[in-house]
Amino acid sequence: MRKIFEPDAPSISSRIGALKKLHEAGISTYVFTGPLLPMDPERLAREIEPYADSVLIGRMNYSGKTEWLYKKYGIEKWLDEGFIDNIIFRLRKSLSPADVSIIC
Repeated sequence: MRKIFEPDAPSISSRIGALKKLHEAGISTYVFTGPLLPMDPERLAREIEPYADSVLIGRMNYSGKTEWLYKKYGIEKWLDEGFIDNIIFRLRKSLSPADVSIIC
């Protein structure tokens, strides 16, 4: 998904590695997960929770401009508000007791 939506961004594993180093150095850390792209929310929570002091979750704000991309890759359910609400619920539940904020 990263290569489709953010082709020039670092890999998720390298981002988590940087997060871990900062957290272990005593630096307060947070994770911004947005827009929510197709992923396993419980797995993501397991990977970030040990190193994130807080988590911000954001939705896709410009879905009208990216809808074609979702359709091209057969992931248009990720544009459905009810589906995204469920993903946010699962992510939030899995991150407890981390400080989680939802940003729209």
